[in-house]
This record gives sequence, structure tokens and C-alpha cells, in this order.
Amino acid sequence: MSKKYLVRRENCRFIGPMSLREFRDGIRTMRFGLEDEVTGHCSTWVVLDNETLVRKRYPELAEIIADEMPAAWRELTGHAKQLSSASHKAALKSKRRQATSSIPLPRGASRRNQVRKSNLSVVLGSISVAAIAIAAALYVRSRNEIAIPVTQIAELASQNDLNPFLDEMGLKLDAVVHRVAKGKDKDGVWLPYLRMYAFHTNGSIENLSLKTLRGAVSASAPQDCSVEGWKKRWFEGEAQVEAWITGKASTKNSWTKILSWDPWWVRRREVEGWFKPKNWYEGCLMAASVAIRSVSEDVPQSSPSRQLIETTANRLVSQLAIIQGGVSNAVPEADMVTGRFTCMDQAVSSEAIDQCMSAEMVQKNSQLEEYGLWQKGRIIITQALRGPEKLWGDNSMQAISARLESLDNYSKLDYSPESHFIKDSIKSGANVEVIESSLGGQFLEVKFRK
Repeated sequence: MSKKYLVRRENCRFIGPMSLREFRDGIRTMRFGLEDEVTGHCSTWVVLDNETLVRKRYPELAEIIADEMPAAWRELTGHAKQLSSASHKAALKSKRRQATSSIPLPRGASRRNQVRKSNLSVVLGSISVAAIAIAAALYVRSRNEIAIPVTQIAELASQNDLNPFLDEMGLKLDAVVHRVAKGKDKDGVWLPYLRMYAFHTNGSIENLSLKTLRGAVSASAPQDCSVEGWKKRWFEGEAQVEAWITGKASTKNSWTKILSWDPWWVRRREVEGWFKPKNWYEGCLMAASVAIRSVSEDVPQSSPSRQLIETTANRLVSQLAIIQGGVSNAVPEADMVTGRFTCMDQAVSSEAIDQCMSAEMVQKNSQLEEYGLWQKGRIIITQALRGPEKLWGDNSMQAISARLESLDNYSKLDYSPESHFIKDSIKSGANVEVIESSLGGQFLEVKFRK
């Protein structure tokens, strides 16, 4: 039986199993790209853009990638770094040398002809230098110009296959960043696509400030959500993450906070200036997911850290699945705090949420109980939107409503809109249209029907 391969796209979609020939066809037709992952016969997942690791684990695939996607493709699509000023100067210098190179003299040329030829070379050299100077000026000018309309980029960004968007945006990245950084994108039409490009690559963009990329978000949210930033924080706080996930201690760091984010809360917030992701929080989760996969590539299967990494990765995949699709099929790990969270995320009734919480674990970790309350609040909102007849009895709603606060004590997510919705539902007899109209003007970014 020939070896089969499986490709994972965007952390949750799979292509395959496929043979070597089918893999080659998939690369050639761009069914998947270098930002995706591959595994063979349930072996290690490897990002296709990691040439060294692919060549080590799957040399047969490395040959196909080399044939179908040469290094020049990565440069053109923007998946590699943009041309630096130093390399640009080197290229100009090389052109100058070629332009000013001497032209062979014809046989039997007199000394006068040689002198005349030498003078001509000087003139040609001067013209070449001037031409290069003009070209350099045009290059600088081109940084302020965007040869592709934003409508075309928007159309590419709306497609299911994001590779054409990444390719085209990568080509125009330098000009777009320059325009935004200089304040020439006053209407903010390019910003959603810069953010989209950032979080579908490495979570940051060269020469674009973090403040611009982040936008207006709560001070409690991570300030840097680049892939490299998440990797660094993982190595600095891995022991704290392990203690928190296993329920041994209620420690807190950047990793434990995002793992405790309520994906339904993130899903409801569609922030202006964002597209895919829909807000900074989703972008942070996307970058963290890429970071933990990168960390896993360097950790042997036999390492004690392996289980912790896989548990963390599974939680991130589950959160993103709910944010992006409204459903998670992840199998909750009952002995882990994150597993209990995922169980509650998937619950469709108050009783199901109660079953997700172990009394012993809740006693050690009050965060679980608070998280469960907000998931019950989520179910109240869902049922209210379906109609008054779907609501629980007043006693159940009142009991939950009385215990809800506007701010989650651990993650610091602001649940004010949700709290208002639940309490107003009780007061107005679940007149949802009136509630939505009233709260819609106050909380513009919150979409309760998500």
C-alpha cells in the first residue's frame, strides 16, 4: 500500500488522504499552499514552508515542492521578507557595473579610435548612472502608489482559497504599508486587509506599528500578538501554563488568559477595520495557534512537554472553530481545565454545562464556575432569540442573572452587552427586537445573533 498524506488548512480543514501524485496536483492547482501543514501516515505535522523540516521528515514531498514552487514564488507572493534597502542598493550597484562595462574594440582600431571609444564609454556611463538615478526615484515614488484597486483585493479576500489574496497582497505590501504609515489611508480601506495578511502569515508586518495593527482594544488584551511573541512567552511561562491547565494552581500569564477566552464572546464582536480575523482577539488566537505548532516541531514525541503542547493546541483549534464556524468537534479532555472549558463551549443546555464541571475541580478553581455562568448566559441569549416560548422559567434566569458580573475576573473580557441583554430579557418579557434595537446603538460591534 502506497504512503498517503493529509494536509491541514487553517487549523481545522483537511484535504486527503492523498497519494504523491495527488499531492503534486494539489500544490500545482493551489488547493493548498506553503502556509498549510502536512502529515504522512499519522506522523508529525510539518508546515510546508519549513523547507528544512519537510526535507528531513518527508524528502519525497520536498522534491515536489521544489519542482512546483521554486524559491522565486515565495519572494513574489510576499511569504518571504520584502526586499531590504541593502539588497536594493546591491542590485542597483550590480546594474551600474553591467551598464558601465567596456565594449570590446574592433580589430585594427587606431589609437584615436580607442581614445574616442574611451570617451564614449564615459558618456555612456554617465547616462547609465542618470538612468539608474531616475529608476531609483521611480522606485521611491512607486512606494506611494498602489497599482491594484482595493476592490480587487477585497474580492480576493472574500474567497475561500486565500492563496490568491496572500499572493497579490504580498506583492503590494510595501506600497500599502507606506501609504497607511504616512496617514494616506484616511478612510481605513486598506487596514482590514493588512491585518488579514498579518494574521495569515506571522502576526506582524514590517514597518507597520503594533499600535496601528492592533487598533483600539482593551488594555487587558495582549499588546503583541506576533507568532514570535507567543513563542517567546511560551518558553518563559510553560511551567505556569502546565500548573494552570492541570488545575494545580490558578496562575495567570498571557497564555493562560487566551486559553480561557470565551470563543462565543469573540465571535459576537465584529469590529470595524477588521475582516478575517474579525477582531484583535481572533487574530491573537490565530497567531498563538501557529506559534504552538511551531514549538511542537522542535519537541520530540517522547518529551514530557508533548502532552501539554498538544492540549494547548487542541484548545486553540476548538476556540477558532467556534469563532469562525460556530461549532467545535474537539474532544474535551476531562482531566484538564481547558477540556472543561471546551465541554462548556459545546453545551446546549444548563444541565449539560453542569455536567462539564467536576465538583472537585471547581473547588480548586473558581474560574471554572464563573466560565460556566457565562456559558449559561450564552444559552439564555440563544433561546431568547428563538422566541419567548423557548426561554427557561423565570427562576432559572433570575438565579443566573443575579450572579453575572460585567467583567470576567480572570480573562478580563467585558460582558456588559451580554449582561444587559440577559437582564433586559427578564424585564421586558423577552421582547428581543426592542432589546436588540436599544443595545445595538450602544454596543455597535456586538452581534447577538452570532
